[in-house]
Amino acid sequence: MGAPTVSGPVQRRSRTSQNAPAPSSPSSSSSPSPSSSSSSSSLEEEEEERGGGGAEESGLTLMDEVLLLGLKERSGYTSPFNDCLSAGLRGCILLELALRGRLGLEEGGATPWGGARGGGLLGRKVVVRSDAPTGEALLDETLRQVRQKGRGGQGASAWVELLSGESVNPLKRCWRLRNVRLRLAKGLVEKGVLTTRKQSFLLFDMTTHPLAAAGAGGAGGGGDSAKRRLVQGVRDALLDGWASLGLGDPVRRGATVAARRALALLLMAHASDVLGAALDALPDQRYDLAMRRLRLLAALDPEAESRRPHANQMMWAVMAAFSTGGRL
Repeated sequence: MGAPTVSGPVQRRSRTSQNAPAPSSPSSSSSPSPSSSSSSSSLEEEEEERGGGGAEESGLTLMDEVLLLGLKERSGYTSPFNDCLSAGLRGCILLELALRGRLGLEEGGATPWGGARGGGLLGRKVVVRSDAPTGEALLDETLRQVRQKGRGGQGASAWVELLSGESVNPLKRCWRLRNVRLRLAKGLVEKGVLTTRKQSFLLFDMTTHPLAAAGAGGAGGGGDSAKRRLVQGVRDALLDGWASLGLGDPVRRGATVAARRALALLLMAHASDVLGAALDALPDQRYDLAMRRLRLLAALDPEAESRRPHANQMMWAVMAAFSTGGRL
C-alpha cells in the first residue's frame, strides 16, 4: 500500500520541509506479534465493560468530535466542498461501536478445504458482539442493521458504502443512515455544545448550529471550551503526547483505551478532511512535525497492525476500508 497524499485544508501552503522524506513506518521495521482469538475477544470484553473509554469522560463520541472539528464555529455549518465527511462519519459510527465492544469481525482461520478464510480484514464479515443499547440513537440504529443482516452480513468496506448510500444497487439504499450530520448536530445541542440558529441566505432560510456560549450547560461549559479541548487533544496526540500515548511505538500503539481512541480520532479526522483548522494555527516547525507524524499513521498497514497483541481488529478493518478506498 502506497503512502497516501495529504490534501484539503490541512495542506495550508507549500513548504520545502515537506519535500523531506517522511519517517519510515514502524510496521515495516518490526514484525507484528500474532495474537490469539482469546486475547482479541478479551480485549473487546474489556472495552465493552469500559463503555468505550473516553466517550464518557468528554461526553462526546467519535462522530461528535469529527463533526465538531469540521464545523465552522460561528456560521454553524460544515464546508459544502468537503465530500469526505459523509463517509467519514459513517466510519466513525462503526469505529465507536467497535471501541465499545459492540461490533467485531468473524473469526479468521483455515477453511475445511485447506484455504484461508476471509482473505484479510476486508474479507471478514462484521458481526455483533453485544446488542446492549449504547444510549446513542445512531449507534443503536446501526447496531440493529448489522444484527438484521445476520448470516448474510457484509465486510467493513461494504458497511461504509451501505451506511453512506454509496452503493450502486438501488435495493441496498434502505440501509443508508439518513440525516447523520443533522442528527449529530441536534445531539450536540442537547449536550450543550452547539446551539440552533436561523440564517437567511437571500432566497431561503437555513437552520445552522454554531458553538454554544459558555454557561449553556451540557458537556463542559459551552461549545467554545469543548472545541478548544478537542483541538488541544488533537495537537497533543500528534506532538507533546505522542510518546506517552505510544502512537509511534509499534509495541505500545493501541495498548490502552485512550491510545486507541486517539488513534481512531486522528485517522478518521484525517480521512474526513477536517484537521485543517486544528493544525493550521501551529508554528511552522510544530506543524511540519505534526504532519509528518500524521502521514506516518496514515501509511500504517492495517493488516500488520491488526495482528499486534493489543489490536482491535474491527477498528483496523475500518481503517483498511478507508485506505483501499483512497480516503486515507
